[in-house]
Amino acid sequence: MRKFAAIMLILLAGLIIFVGCEKKTTEPEPEPETFDPPTGLTYTTFQDSVMLTWNPSPDAGETGFEGYLLYHRENAGFDGLSSEELATYLVSPDPNSGTEITVYGLSSDRKHYFALKSFKVDGGDTSLSSLSGTVNTSPTIWFEDTLWEVAGGDSVICAIDFDNQAIYTMDLLHLTHIDIYLGVDDSNRLALKSPSLFGDEWADRETEIKRLGVAVNGLASFTSAGTNNWTDEIVLYPGESYAILNGSHYSKILIENWIGSGYPNRGISFKAAFQDVENYDHF
Repeated sequence: MRKFAAIMLILLAGLIIFVGCEKKTTEPEPEPETFDPPTGLTYTTFQDSVMLTWNPSPDAGETGFEGYLLYHRENAGFDGLSSEELATYLVSPDPNSGTEITVYGLSSDRKHYFALKSFKVDGGDTSLSSLSGTVNTSPTIWFEDTLWEVAGGDSVICAIDFDNQAIYTMDLLHLTHIDIYLGVDDSNRLALKSPSLFGDEWADRETEIKRLGVAVNGLASFTSAGTNNWTDEIVLYPGESYAILNGSHYSKILIENWIGSGYPNRGISFKAAFQDVENYDHF
């Protein structure tokens, strides 16, 4: 009887061990906690600053969510950097709780790359999400002035040098500087025109122009010109922006108002932005 009881105890213990093992092997592993960065990072370029905006992280509003950390690097992105290397490009150790930030004091002669991480605090522990998508841009050089139509005579200030933020007459002394001039189309409507249209001596001064559209955000409207619909002459409308491509530099001009008493003494007041980085369509 004792022998039988001992055997039963051994069998029962084995069954308990088997059931315990079986339960352990079939129980699903817990899902790792996910922590998401913000999305939709975009920029608006100003004269010495860039305004960045984004969509909130899906984790925003959860317990411990503190906001976003911004990273900034000049002339290169963040691919391939270790966590320690990335940390050296942190703009501020204090997280931004909103979905907008403006970075000031940026140089116009280089590209600026930006990205974000979401930031959480759990007790004494902190955690960061993965890096958001990266954007890059560069501040533009702004200026404003008045132009008069070239039909008014040889002494009329009708041309722009975007690089040097200067205005000129259509004089051959300024041949290598002039990027665009204010002329008229076949119906005597005011138009921006490539210097190459002014005469044989100007044939090599070719400039391309493109209508961007109504400038809802003033000179800061539009961040790129794109590749299509460029031309050497375009009729102007107040309140609209136009892209200018001369050589290796992009510029942008906003037509503010008509001025003057009528043909051939009409003019425009304008604001303009010059992109200092070569071959860089971010303005």
